[in-house]
Amino acid sequence: MVTRGRVRPDAFVDSVALMQVTERVRALPGVRAAALVMATELNQRVLDETDLWPAEVKRAGSADLVIVVRADSAAAADAALGQAEAFLAARRGDEGPHRREPPRSITGAARRLPGTPARYAK
Repeated sequence: MVTRGRVRPDAFVDSVALMQVTERVRALPGVRAAALVMATELNQRVLDETDLWPAEVKRAGSADLVIVVRADSAAAADAALGQAEAFLAARRGDEGPHRREPPRSITGAARRLPGTPARYAK
């Protein structure tokens, strides 16, 4: 088994997105464990306790994103790290509440609210 990691300095990604990408990385061939987390003190402790805290990520601070993979081989670990970066990059255009142009009026905003009956969004 090989454990590898990367640090993305000052790269905030919300926890839901990180959980989704982590699950996708865990499903890759040869991957035994993966974690994509912000390097808070708590997350650092958890990763250390689960032996997912390799030397190359120990410099990470709480504002940094950490990507760690344990895989069957160095090649599988490196491929999974690259794929994790690709998954994160693919999400960039899909993030946030304003995926499309923001509404130009109160009425336009009301039409986008989930569960707003059409008769009230006129």
